[in-house]
Amino acid sequence: MPTKRTGNGTCAKIKLKRRKLIRTVVGQKAWEKCLEHQSKIKLPCIKGRTISSPYCGQELGTQRAGGINARKHEFAHMALLGYGKNFSEATFGCGGSLISETFVLTAGHCTATRTLVNVTFAVFGILQRQDVPKVSPKNIRRFKRIVKYPLYKPPSVYHDIALLELDKPIQPSYKIRPACLHVGNDIEDIRAYATGWGALGHKRPNANVLQKVPLWRVKDEVCKTKYPPHRVAVKGYDNTTQMCYGDDGIPRDTCKGDSGGPLQISNDNVHCTYLIIGVTSVGLSNCAQFCSYNLLKPTVCCSDCYSLEYSIRTSQKYSGDRYENDVAGGVDARRSDYPHMALLGYGHSPESAEWMCGGSIINDRYILTAGHCMSSPTFGKIRFAALGILQRTDDFHMWQIYDIAEIIPYPQYNPPSKYHDIALLSTRRRIRFNKEVAPACLHRSNVMPRRAIGDSGGPLQIGVYNDKCKFMVAGITSYGRSCGFAGNAGIYTRVAYYMPWIESITGRLL
Repeated sequence: MPTKRTGNGTCAKIKLKRRKLIRTVVGQKAWEKCLEHQSKIKLPCIKGRTISSPYCGQELGTQRAGGINARKHEFAHMALLGYGKNFSEATFGCGGSLISETFVLTAGHCTATRTLVNVTFAVFGILQRQDVPKVSPKNIRRFKRIVKYPLYKPPSVYHDIALLELDKPIQPSYKIRPACLHVGNDIEDIRAYATGWGALGHKRPNANVLQKVPLWRVKDEVCKTKYPPHRVAVKGYDNTTQMCYGDDGIPRDTCKGDSGGPLQISNDNVHCTYLIIGVTSVGLSNCAQFCSYNLLKPTVCCSDCYSLEYSIRTSQKYSGDRYENDVAGGVDARRSDYPHMALLGYGHSPESAEWMCGGSIINDRYILTAGHCMSSPTFGKIRFAALGILQRTDDFHMWQIYDIAEIIPYPQYNPPSKYHDIALLSTRRRIRFNKEVAPACLHRSNVMPRRAIGDSGGPLQIGVYNDKCKFMVAGITSYGRSCGFAGNAGIYTRVAYYMPWIESITGRLL
């Protein structure tokens, strides 16, 4: 049960608001399960503070332009996905979201690559990429089942969503806990957050520390103009299944390597976790040319050709500190800021894996990510998810790595189309929740807030700063024209649209 500091210096329990939906709708089961997870997690009681930020997932006050380092356990539902037969040799790339003890929500394109096998592992509870090689085995899961959305047909960008079932359940804790899924059509016009270990900007390396980026909703008419029909997006921007988030004044965006991670918001009915409203998807063109986006003069970037190929092996020595001021609008997250974040790995073993896309833990068996994160042309399918890390350079024993058992793209996801860019990754074993690894909730409504945070494959998540720090994943980072320039906006797979499919895969486990 969450606690807060009382006037007499003791810790008092906080009663969760078990708000019923107005009518029985798809997602009620997911919402109730999310509250159940929350009620079982013991959160720290800090002297002189309530359980609000910075101790349970959000940072109050102003933020620097762009992204910042997440804090340890701030996004406890985040999962890093790995590709490869052996964890020690796996490549980690996409992200995902733990949405229950057994399911990870991610992008459909994160479930496999052209050269590697399916996504195999999920690592939970990590803050840094460098944590993967030393992550505790209890925070690593394999995926036993990968369920892509039935309409996901790569390379189409539509329906880019998938569910990954873990081989063993994750025991929810402060460090690893599921996010809730946003259900319904209405999303408040508030700030959302995208999280991931993707590129720090144009021609920059992948972030070592998990990044969180605040984003705001971009009007549909603007996105329809900027994202006209294309070879892989024949209908252009589709506001029924996709969301458009960015920032029209400050260079903030998701970038290569963030696929599959959540777009998430916080909710005042629950504490210290997130509602997932979207999944980070991908871009449209040869992003090796440029990775920056300007609504006034857009270029195309962050497609899987870029996000999955330009990555950092876990065996490489890397520190993201020198690039702190060069992020694509992001700021460093702190440990436990986003405990639902997952870093996805591609390769034969975690030690040699390429860690690229992001994802969101949505339960103890599934990670939510983007469909385009399912595989890489060079490294093959997602094999691993790394959880509970802040930096890519975290000691490997700190990486909570899970094998990916199954990659499940949305059935209508058909790459290179960008529609339905969502996928679920199931881990071979249940994700064990703790302070660094915890699922996010999924946003239930289709009405979106104006501001959010997100990164490719990772979540677009919404936070509410009112002494409550429940985050909801509203979207999955799908694609964008470029990242890191003022006036940018990205496309996010709308999680609420895919709730029937997600619940059909995760069943009672969500």
